[in-house]
Amino acid sequence: MAYAPHTNNEVRAERRIGRVNLPLILGCATSGAGTFYEFAERAGFPEYFAPEMDRVVYVGPNQAARLARVLKTVMHIVVDEDADGNPVVETIKLKARRDYPTDWVFAGVTA
Repeated sequence: MAYAPHTNNEVRAERRIGRVNLPLILGCATSGAGTFYEFAERAGFPEYFAPEMDRVVYVGPNQAARLARVLKTVMHIVVDEDADGNPVVETIKLKARRDYPTDWVFAGVTA
């Protein structure tokens, strides 16, 4: 089970004071094997590395962040980097995916 290391309450608090350090948590998914993941906006990774991976997925008990592309029934997740610096991607079948409501995070936040 892997929950994000922060909550959207913290994201909202940051954005209300003009900071954008924490990525917005967008939803969760459960793999066919029963593993739970939360996923968020892409943040904290160089833009040039795996640009097609548009989400950060939190993995394992230490909430390690990995890049991923989360679709409705599968998740493509970067599990390593090869000798040439290219991402090594694994595909995980999803049993369930749920998007979190996030409009409330931005309510009352001015740009």
